[in-house]
Amino acid sequence: MGLYVNPSNEAFKEALNAKVYIDKSEMISVTNSLLDTEQKFMCVSRPRRFGKTMGVSLLVAYYSKGCDSKELFSNLKIAKNPDFETHLNKHNVISLSLTKFREAGRGVETLLPTMINEIKRELKEEFPEIVTRTDKPLLIILSEIYKQTNEKFIFFIDEWDYIFREFPKRKIQEEYVDYLIVLFKGSPYVKLAYLTGVLPVKKHNTLSAMSCFDEYSMVHLGSMDKYFGFSEDEVKALCTKYNRDFDEIKAWYNGYITPDGKPIFKPRSVIKSLEESKL
Repeated sequence: MGLYVNPSNEAFKEALNAKVYIDKSEMISVTNSLLDTEQKFMCVSRPRRFGKTMGVSLLVAYYSKGCDSKELFSNLKIAKNPDFETHLNKHNVISLSLTKFREAGRGVETLLPTMINEIKRELKEEFPEIVTRTDKPLLIILSEIYKQTNEKFIFFIDEWDYIFREFPKRKIQEEYVDYLIVLFKGSPYVKLAYLTGVLPVKKHNTLSAMSCFDEYSMVHLGSMDKYFGFSEDEVKALCTKYNRDFDEIKAWYNGYITPDGKPIFKPRSVIKSLEESKL
């Protein structure tokens, strides 16, 4: 078990222990259906505080070999799925959040090398008989692991667009995207690649090479529509549970509408309102 390679389920455990929790575990059935398919490249783009990181922690807890999450999921909706245990904690996972890799007082130029070195270091710890050197390119190391174990990797990159949002240097953006393309596109060791961010993956000209990723955005929800943001029914149920006025909550926090006219509530805002008993 590492911080980035086959991580633990601690983040999801903390989410389950929260005062307010909405069960979105059935999103696992969607990602399971995309494993080892041409649609295995996913990018979920949503506004800030919309449950993207929560979704990553749920998926990491489910797939990662670095933990045993059967008990955590036992009372959730996905546990009733007949295929629930098929992929439960049976895959190699690499999970990253880009915002955590920028060192204080140093520029974005250090982000990518630092991230790569940390992954290679943990891969050496996880596969000591295969990864004997860390001076090789990451994609070569991943290819060697796949060749010798016949096991693929599931990748999660939370806040993948951090560089685009915070650093306008075109050269750095292009180097970053080029690296992602080399790492993912056509690579036999990829079982699933799941990105989250605020910006759509195809927003910039720099990103045209990332056409292999399917977008799950606020205007193109696809099969992920139920799993980000709170629905009206979910908020009504919470208001009943916590004895709050639904109409007041709706007036303040119903800020989004789906393409078919359904309201979406911002999770962070609703949760904080319920926790603190104020608007």
